[in-house]
Amino acid sequence: MVEISELNDDVLGHILKRVSQPDDRKRVSEVCKLWFTLEGLTRRSLRLFKLSLLRQVLPRFPNLVTFRTSESISEEADLEFIAQTCPKMERRTVFTVCQVAAAFRNCPRFLSEGDGV
Repeated sequence: MVEISELNDDVLGHILKRVSQPDDRKRVSEVCKLWFTLEGLTRRSLRLFKLSLLRQVLPRFPNLVTFRTSESISEEADLEFIAQTCPKMERRTVFTVCQVAAAFRNCPRFLSEGDGV
């Protein structure tokens, strides 16, 4: 029998990817620092209700492809921070014309084909 401490991060990441329910992922991330880190690395989407927490929260999730916020991002610096922190980002829900231009400058895959602006 293999101990969980003997499994490498890739194997643990594959296990965690099978946990799809948000509440279950939250519980898994509370087990220990390793699971907390792996949950952040395997998360593909995030919805942030308080934009003021962007710079504290987002670095934990570098592999996001979808980011949603209930507030409009009015600062170009925040948009650039998102693009730099999450290079795999493909789409976001709310853009202004200036934000689209900034996103394409920093991360050409920020918007996926077919997404409306």
